[in-house]
Amino acid sequence: MHTSPPCALPTTLWTLHVNVVDVPDTGQTITVTTADNQSTERLRVGDTLVVSLPSAYLPPRTAANGVIVERDVVGGYPTGQPLVARYLATAAGQTAMSTTTDDPCNHLPTPCPSPVLRWSLSIIVTA
Repeated sequence: MHTSPPCALPTTLWTLHVNVVDVPDTGQTITVTTADNQSTERLRVGDTLVVSLPSAYLPPRTAANGVIVERDVVGGYPTGQPLVARYLATAAGQTAMSTTTDDPCNHLPTPCPSPVLRWSLSIIVTA
């Protein structure tokens, strides 16, 4: 840019592919809690899954396979508020979600012996 004549600006072409999934939010809402640990939940495409756990739990992780999609998550560790996470069933298939508890003392230079509790759920979605 500072030479005479100036160099031409480089051109970069970008391509973006978008897959639009139109799933109506007209299904049923199913809520799971700590009592549903290690269970299997059956949903239909369009159903909403609500995960309601105590505040010590981290937001659940799901397999990134498009069977369910996270809508919103509030609370959970470290907020001190109960965890409420909502997911929409978007495609037929199987997936799993899981989470664990956490505690501030686990992050100290000398961690406390606070037990970590694991919570998991198997999910089957049908069309």
